Amino acid sequence: MGKCVYCGHSAGLFRRKHIRCVERHHKAKAAIENSVSDTLGNSAKMDGFFDRVKELSLSGFLTPEERQYHSALGVIKGLEAFLDDHVLSDEEYKMLEVAIQELEIDANLQRSSGLAKRIAMALTLTKLNKGEVPTDIIAIPDNLPFLIQKSETIVWIFDRVSVSERTTQVQYQGSSSGVSIRIMRGVYYRTGAFRGHPVEVEKMKSMGRGTLAFTTKHVLFVSNKTSLKIPISKLVAIQAYENGLQIQRDGVRSKPILLTELDVWFASNVLSLLFEGPEA
Repeated sequence: MGKCVYCGHSAGLFRRKHIRCVERHHKAKAAIENSVSDTLGNSAKMDGFFDRVKELSLSGFLTPEERQYHSALGVIKGLEAFLDDHVLSDEEYKMLEVAIQELEIDANLQRSSGLAKRIAMALTLTKLNKGEVPTDIIAIPDNLPFLIQKSETIVWIFDRVSVSERTTQVQYQGSSSGVSIRIMRGVYYRTGAFRGHPVEVEKMKSMGRGTLAFTTKHVLFVSNKTSLKIPISKLVAIQAYENGLQIQRDGVRSKPILLTELDVWFASNVLSLLFEGPEA
């Protein structure tokens, strides 16, 4: 007889888990995330915070590591709710610090769960909303492939972003093979080889995958194919889609640029706030 890996009781022949224990395990994970998120949204619930989470963990047979991980995901959910107004207040930030300490979410787990990055995003948006330049929030690598002016500051760096240029090509419909008629020596014209009527077709021209940076003055991009440097003051359109962010600078010949494989919500908000200010 095998024993259930969760409750430790007999699970039956050739079995290692009770179905009901598996269900309790998954429900406890979701319950911890929701409890943490709800508590962050209501400071009155902070009393007995850790005890409630621990009870949920025990009821679902979670290990301490699982409890801490799903607590971190709950903090992320609560943090995202804080950012509905794009601002992380001092009170909200203190609640985050208390929750992280109470829930035993160490620095390594903050990084692996994505919580550290989310907090950095929140602080960046908060600074920009206040008209301040975000500094000392993200680590700036020494080997950046950009040349930064002394008068500008890097606000955020995105890795492995795909960039494409939206182009319009002309194709023809209704063409036929035709008959050849000799016009002069060596030159023939096919009477029926008209290319039909022109149709404009939009296509995406890949500019590669590389490093994207937003500074207080520019949108910068470098890949193995090309590099871009677009002044934020010259942007005339910022369009957020579910799977990408499209930007376009002024100029008759300028083409829309599509940025994908990045956090669209965060990137669009940062870029909009940078367009409004500050400039340093």
